[in-house]
Amino acid sequence: LKRNLKEAWWRSNVFERDDIEGLDASILMHPSVWMASGHVSSFEDTLVDCKSCKKRFKIEHIGKDKKCPECAGTLTEARQFNILASGLTSFLYKEGSTVPNTWPIFDIPILSRIPFIGHAFFSQQGPIQYFGLILIPAIWVLIYKTRWGLRTRSVGENPGSADTAGISVIKVRMINVVLGGAIGGLVGGFICLELVGSFSKEFTAGAGFTALALMIFGRWNPMGAFAAAILFGLAQALSTQLQIFGVNNIPNQFITLLPYVFTILVLVFSAGKVRPPAAEGKVYKKEEA
Repeated sequence: LKRNLKEAWWRSNVFERDDIEGLDASILMHPSVWMASGHVSSFEDTLVDCKSCKKRFKIEHIGKDKKCPECAGTLTEARQFNILASGLTSFLYKEGSTVPNTWPIFDIPILSRIPFIGHAFFSQQGPIQYFGLILIPAIWVLIYKTRWGLRTRSVGENPGSADTAGISVIKVRMINVVLGGAIGGLVGGFICLELVGSFSKEFTAGAGFTALALMIFGRWNPMGAFAAAILFGLAQALSTQLQIFGVNNIPNQFITLLPYVFTILVLVFSAGKVRPPAAEGKVYKKEEA
C-alpha cells in the first residue's frame, strides 16, 4: 500500500506534469555525505529470500508477520549483501601493495594548436581521455543513426511495442547495461591510470551520482551530457582556483560546494523541459505488456 501511494503521488504530481522534474536528492549530495553515512566505504543491504516464490526483498520491506509480501511464504534468515565491485576491490586491495603508475600523456599534432579548444582537449592528455572524445560522438551516431540505436530507443520508450515488433527487450537491455558499465569503468581507469596515477579504495568518492545529474541535464543525449559535464567541470575548476588563490572572505566550505550548487541551479531551470525515456527504471513483464 505504501509503495502504491508513493507511485500514485509521483505519477500525478511529477510524471503527468510538464513543469516538474522529479529528482532523487541523493544524486545531488556532496560525496562527503555518502562517505560519512557509510554508503561508500561499507555499503551493504540486509536481504531475505522467499522459499516459495524465490524472490528477494530488503529486510525493511518485510512486515511484522515476517512473511513474503508476494505469496506469504516462508522467508530465509536475513543475510548481508554488499556491492560486488566495491566489495571485490576492497577484498583484493592491500595497503601499500599497489605500484603507482601513470599512463603517458601526449599532444595530438595539429589539433593541439587550435586556439583555446586545442589546449583544453588535445594537449597533455592520456589515451583514455582521447578515446573518450571519440567515443562520445560515436555513441551519438549509434543511438540516433543506426538500427541498433533505434531498437535501443524503442525499448526505452515503449518496450511492449518493441516486443511486438520482434525485438528481445531483455536482451537489448542487458547488452546496454553491460556496455554502460564498461564505459563507466573507463572513467575509473582514467582516474586511476591517468589523473591520479595510483589506486586506493573508494577514490571516486561518489562522483558517479553527479554524472546522473549531468545526464538528466543533458536530456539523455550523449552530446548534451558532454556539454553538461564541461559546464560542471568549469564550475569545479573555478572552485579549485578560488581555493588556490586563497580567497579569505569566503569560507572554504562554500567554495567547495560551488559545483554542486551550480548543478542544482541548472536542474531547477531545466525542470519541465526534460523528459526521460518513458520506460526508464520500469521492469518489463511480457505478460503485462
